[in-house]
Amino acid sequence: MRLVGFLDEATRGVASGWAADLDRPGEAVTLVLSAGGAALGELVANTHRADLAQAGFGEGRHGFRFDLESVLLPPGAVSLAVQEPGSGQHLVQSPATLPALDALDTRAEAAIAALMALPGDHAALLARADFLQAQAHRVLARLSDRRSGRAARLAVRARKWDEAAPPELPRRALVIDATAPVAGRDAGSMAIQSHMESLQRLGFEVSFIAADLRQSGTALASRGVVGVGAPWAASVEEVLRLQAGLFDLVYLHRVEVAARYLPLVQAHMPRARVVYSLADLHSLRLQRQAEVEDRPELVALANHLYVQELAAAAASHAVVTHSGHEAALLRRALPQVAVHVVPWAVPPCPTPAGFAERAGVGFIGGFGHAPNVDAALWLMDEIMPIVWEAAPGTPCVVAGSFMPPALSRPRDPRIRLLGQVAALEEVFGAVRATVAPLAYGAGLKGKVADSLAAGVPCVCSPVAAEGFELPPPLAGLVAADGAGLAASLVRLLSDPVLWQEAREAGLELVRRCLSEEVVDEGLRRAAGLPLQTAQAGAAGRVG
Repeated sequence: MRLVGFLDEATRGVASGWAADLDRPGEAVTLVLSAGGAALGELVANTHRADLAQAGFGEGRHGFRFDLESVLLPPGAVSLAVQEPGSGQHLVQSPATLPALDALDTRAEAAIAALMALPGDHAALLARADFLQAQAHRVLARLSDRRSGRAARLAVRARKWDEAAPPELPRRALVIDATAPVAGRDAGSMAIQSHMESLQRLGFEVSFIAADLRQSGTALASRGVVGVGAPWAASVEEVLRLQAGLFDLVYLHRVEVAARYLPLVQAHMPRARVVYSLADLHSLRLQRQAEVEDRPELVALANHLYVQELAAAAASHAVVTHSGHEAALLRRALPQVAVHVVPWAVPPCPTPAGFAERAGVGFIGGFGHAPNVDAALWLMDEIMPIVWEAAPGTPCVVAGSFMPPALSRPRDPRIRLLGQVAALEEVFGAVRATVAPLAYGAGLKGKVADSLAAGVPCVCSPVAAEGFELPPPLAGLVAADGAGLAASLVRLLSDPVLWQEAREAGLELVRRCLSEEVVDEGLRRAAGLPLQTAQAGAAGRVG
């Protein structure tokens, strides 16, 4: 045989060319295609090509084309060869070296998908599932290593750096909550967002994951927070395992999160500082609810939560609470635990309308929270009727998400039920006062902080005022019963001098106690970082 021919095209998608036997120009030549020495199949050079006919190779039926779209070639550089099987003779330009892949292309994806779709028995399907799971784990581990800078951090440790990372490696903080925060939804969302921003100002690279992976927190990316969740991680447990030892601080928000993940954090992050932020003492709130509603079954649940809260606090390096009252309770129960009062930042943004341009009373609160439902019912059914005895024309506005039927049934026409509002300024810009008649609850109350920040005085029950060191104009408006709350409202609604004094006192409290500087110094202490000044954190206190 006198073989002539060329391998004209050799890619991961196709091998094409031509071949002819000069001794038998009318017969088609059979060839073997191989990749890396492994045969891929036989091909027959019998396709018509006009250029070959013009060159005098019979009728030109000596072309070939081999489709490689469904062939999964090795990802590295591979030698593609076309030979005559009898003599082993190569075509000109054979073998051709195909460059290594640097990414997963559509041909590779199609080939893998085709392999996975092949029929098979139970064992075959199980083997494919095992293979895919192992490969997915490898990819996710590499992605995790890249995100965390694992190689650089391990190199730093090998050089025997102390706890502080060098300047080129920022500290990393992992924040874990039950759900992802939603701006303006509730006090818990505002607190966790504020604290993540504070950790960033303190030099941490912040990652966030929710126990509910349907809410991964990816929307936080605009704030510079790395949202970790599906499909990159199947669970909080997987994140802790994949990034074991690579966080300097783990911030656990709420007792249910701390109870669930603290042992895993200690196992996978033994060098990390663990900060437990309790949001509020759930056990205290339930205990108070049990007393107010005469529900003894809640007492057992409150006691169970109390044990969980103390266990989480005792197992953490630092505990964060927003309320000085709750900090005092924890310190009495666990004197050996470092408890830090750290509010969330609330920027003062006073609405411009003056006393004469406003009218009535406002109540705000998310009604997915039981204390707010009870407070709104108390306001509408008992407090406002007493107010109307002295000021019959006083309107009342009730705003909040998830309003239940018990609240939405028709009442006095002077009560306007707004439900969820797009912006709280709709309420704060119109009313003379807000009221927070909470019979039970715990922690710092977001409704009170937001109202004061808007320049709207708030009449509070003792539970609502708890955690704030209210100055005299506002402290004098606190009352424990319906008659007292109504009397405080009537005074505030009818006295422009008292209203202005209370407005200014509230704004000053917000500036002094709920600033970013106060939050930063509180979290600096909780994170175990050195303080910047001797008077750090002394500018304001929440209580």
